[in-house]
Amino acid sequence: MLKALPSNSNRLLKIALLFIFTLAIVSACGKSHSNFSDEISLRSNCRRIQHYMGESCIPVNPQRVAILDADISLDTALALGVKPIGTTRHESSYLNAKLNKVPSLGKPQTPSLEAIVALKPDLILGFSWYHKNIYDQLAQIAPTVITNYEHGSDTKKIITLVGSALGKEAATQQLIANYFARLAEFKSKMGSRLQNYQVSVVRIQENNFGLLQRGSYSGVILEDAGLSRPASQQYSEVHKAGRVWRHIQINISNERIPDLDADALFIVASEDTDSQQRVETLKANPLWSKLNVVQQGKVYQVSDYWLVGGPIALNLVIDDLFKYLVSSENETASLAQN
Repeated sequence: MLKALPSNSNRLLKIALLFIFTLAIVSACGKSHSNFSDEISLRSNCRRIQHYMGESCIPVNPQRVAILDADISLDTALALGVKPIGTTRHESSYLNAKLNKVPSLGKPQTPSLEAIVALKPDLILGFSWYHKNIYDQLAQIAPTVITNYEHGSDTKKIITLVGSALGKEAATQQLIANYFARLAEFKSKMGSRLQNYQVSVVRIQENNFGLLQRGSYSGVILEDAGLSRPASQQYSEVHKAGRVWRHIQINISNERIPDLDADALFIVASEDTDSQQRVETLKANPLWSKLNVVQQGKVYQVSDYWLVGGPIALNLVIDDLFKYLVSSENETASLAQN
């Protein structure tokens, strides 16, 4: 049986226990203060970006960017010199040659969350149509910015948002300024021919042809360039099932081939065999040879960068405008004079 401690011993034990308890509280407070300081530091080293799904606090200078939007966001990042640690892919894309050794995260519609987690990104760029339903999951992996596209005029807004998310606002504004500067040069070289010059754009698809309208991606570029469109391609907005079509196009049957006529016609087609065969099918139609634009030899085939893209695609479209509407026309005029 234990004997009772002397009163002095009891007093010393109480003092010791009080000291230990006080030390524990101070230690816990210090730890709490440390965590709070870390949180404040983390917040101070990020920037709040407003986007389609709300607001995200992203790194000031992101180093490991995963891009799920293989169109405007990917194009913009590459134009700004940012190589992603991983990105989704289109089967046929003008950007694929620039993505050597960049891991694939699947198709834009079905990105691999497991692959994204494995890459440990510090920023994820996504697109509303495909990724808004998995936004919460993406945001748990890394700060996520979701862009939204409904109309060709959204292109520059998305470029600006992506540039801001990447911390390259000044470089992004320079890209946009260069776009307008190139178009100003184009207008100058077109001169008086620009007035009332009509450009038609048809997209080759699996089962039909699509007339790209004035409100489409390429339609807005043509409008910025001061070019007119035929009556069949004047829609700025086309609604279906309560929403605006992404590429804003009208699908047509073979009987409407006369609607393609203009001063110049651009055929947008992928480079795969099936697409090229469909181009030949279009040209084999008896109505094709009756088009004035065909008889004048002003039909030009271009690739998928006419459908949607960022600064790289914008410049490729402008390259085509210079090549076919300025250089070709000047060569024709020179031959006529000789």
